[in-house]
Amino acid sequence: MDWLKQYGHFVVLGVQALIAWAAWSMRNVFATKRELKETDGKAAELHSRVDGLERDIQRLPSKDDLHRLQLEIAELVGEIKLVRSDCVSLTGLVQRVESAVTRHEMIISDAARSK
Repeated sequence: MDWLKQYGHFVVLGVQALIAWAAWSMRNVFATKRELKETDGKAAELHSRVDGLERDIQRLPSKDDLHRLQLEIAELVGEIKLVRSDCVSLTGLVQRVESAVTRHEMIISDAARSK
């Protein structure tokens, strides 16, 4: 027991050092309340962003919608080609009518001059 009286303060100092080291280690391992609040805030923000993304994705057209749209566009392209060919034939018709009108104008103007 004499050694305890002589070296006891070193034993107490060693135990206190172990306790301090354990407290420091636990502080680095476990999260503090402030860190938990920050993490909760970030998790809530991420949750709301994910909810927004899910809503946006639900509003996007489906594969079937896109396929239907593709078919309708192909149908419109075909109709545009028909209208274009009709316009070409109408252009020829308009040119023929213009030449006939021009001829009639010339005949009328010649008749008016000769009077």
